[in-house]
Amino acid sequence: MNGDSKLDVLVTNFSVKFEQQSFGTVGVLLNKYLSPTSTTINSAPNPSVSGQSVTLTASVVSKGIVAPTGTVEFRNGTKSLGSAKLSGAMATLKTANLPLGTLSLTAVYKGDTNSAKSTSAVLLQVVNPAAAKR
Repeated sequence: MNGDSKLDVLVTNFSVKFEQQSFGTVGVLLNKYLSPTSTTINSAPNPSVSGQSVTLTASVVSKGIVAPTGTVEFRNGTKSLGSAKLSGAMATLKTANLPLGTLSLTAVYKGDTNSAKSTSAVLLQVVNPAAAKR
């Protein structure tokens, strides 16, 4: 009924009073339920060295019957590292621009019309200085 491709329910009720009047009601129940999801993040290699390409991978699992779609944002603290589209419940981002130190990485699933948003637990990524060349 509302065009979101989820099942909705329409209920009607009609009764007739023989004296003079007819009474009826209509009820509409729109399906607004979003299936809970959970998101996990992995990185490789970990630890890495400055300038080295690191692959960040997020997995999104839904408790619903429809597979999650959409995007995952990868973050270092509150700073975005970039986003990637889900493909088969997985999203992958490669980056060589990670700062030195111990980073607190998360993957944030943005949700879709069937699946709720979720954020991974923090993954510590260690980025060491590159070895000096002789």
